[in-house]
Amino acid sequence: MSAVARSEVLSLITDGLEDDIFGENGEGPTDLSSLQAEKLVRGLSGKSRSVLKAILENSDSSNGFWCEELASELGIEVTDLTGVWSGLTRRIRTVTGSSDAYLISWAWDDERQDYYGRMHQTTFKNCKKARFERAFHHYLPLILYRHYFYLD
Repeated sequence: MSAVARSEVLSLITDGLEDDIFGENGEGPTDLSSLQAEKLVRGLSGKSRSVLKAILENSDSSNGFWCEELASELGIEVTDLTGVWSGLTRRIRTVTGSSDAYLISWAWDDERQDYYGRMHQTTFKNCKKARFERAFHHYLPLILYRHYFYLD
């Protein structure tokens, strides 16, 4: 089965489970507000930011990703991501003030011999928004400068 087909099957299986996973039991990855997501993204190292960007751009419909595919997309070995996972965990715990917070929930797949990672739906959406806003605010002065000086 292709990676795309596996991803679609997994999203069908997990569809509707988010309420159970992220519901009253408090289990699952942390739900970050827009402000918390902005703080998270702002405080990341370059390497952690590039990994988060790849996750946000390449995740399947359930906001999940396969670790091997992510490493391949980044052109690195899976073992090179160990420090990134630690850094992301430290950062989210700093942002939330909770020692129990974590950004990604992990599940091992025996058949694939790979980990499947998944972010909370709200956190995923807010991190995407924060990343876009950060890029927008970074490039806005340059866009305005070019517009002002190169106007016909």
